[in-house]
Amino acid sequence: MGMPSLYEIQMGKNMHVFTYIICNNVYIMTKYPRHLIESFMTFATERNVVKTANTLGISQPALSRHLQQLEELVGEKLFQKQGRQKTLSPIGHELFARIQPTWQNYDAIVDGVVSKFSIEPQQPVKIYGPAELLSRTAANLTFPHPLIFTPTRSGTVSENVAKDEIAIGITRVVPDNLQVSARVLFKEGFQIIYPAKWKIATPATERQLMQKLNSYPILAYGEDFSFPEEAWSKYKLEGQPQILRVLQNWEVLQTWVENGLGWAVAPANLLRKSSKIMATPASNDLAPHVSYHLLYKKDLIRIPWFKVLVNEILETYKST
Repeated sequence: MGMPSLYEIQMGKNMHVFTYIICNNVYIMTKYPRHLIESFMTFATERNVVKTANTLGISQPALSRHLQQLEELVGEKLFQKQGRQKTLSPIGHELFARIQPTWQNYDAIVDGVVSKFSIEPQQPVKIYGPAELLSRTAANLTFPHPLIFTPTRSGTVSENVAKDEIAIGITRVVPDNLQVSARVLFKEGFQIIYPAKWKIATPATERQLMQKLNSYPILAYGEDFSFPEEAWSKYKLEGQPQILRVLQNWEVLQTWVENGLGWAVAPANLLRKSSKIMATPASNDLAPHVSYHLLYKKDLIRIPWFKVLVNEILETYKST
């Protein structure tokens, strides 16, 4: 295949400029003319109209026409006023960031960015996290567009958020990915819970309670909580903690406790009220407090509807 030649023609005084790529005698019309893209990218780099015009070797009025024509083609505001200066809008910043690395397929890039910054999501937004937190989130959101709640272990939430085009995560694990924001959603304390049917009188100290419970089976949460050996040593309990069953959902774990199958340390905020269990706050030695975080790609917060969704989720947990 031969190298394509590039031609630009004016389609009438009041019509858009189209770019034709001629390759093997086939005319392919691109949606966004290259000279408009070049003017936009140069302005986005220089951040100054005079410097941009000088760099391109065109007049300032010609540059202004180029930028206006591209904005009309895109159908979205690519620029905004900051004082007396012309700057990029959020969608302009996104467009520049996407085109800059390769300068290839910019038709598809422009359309993709415009779609993402539209007034509503073009596809369902995925939300990853522990099942019980997803249930709570779903029950309190009024966001009017489709959401897909996907139960996910905390250790893989960040990976999924970084991989997907648009996604949100809820996790205890703070990501090391600099492109992903992690905002504290809420801080979680824990409680020791055991079946009321065991008729164990609540003792004065946690040590006494642990000594009484040591002979009963333990239920554990399988994601990232285990009873620390330091706590067993501190309370001088015999042997090591004997875990009967590892469960993957706090709600299921509480049901098992209610049915008398064992005792556990469970998140205080996630416990549902029940007359079938006894509960007492756990010390930081037994179950250190943890913070849950809301994850999303940093650049997505510039999208108006996405910002609304993030703020609504944060508000849901504000009183937690």
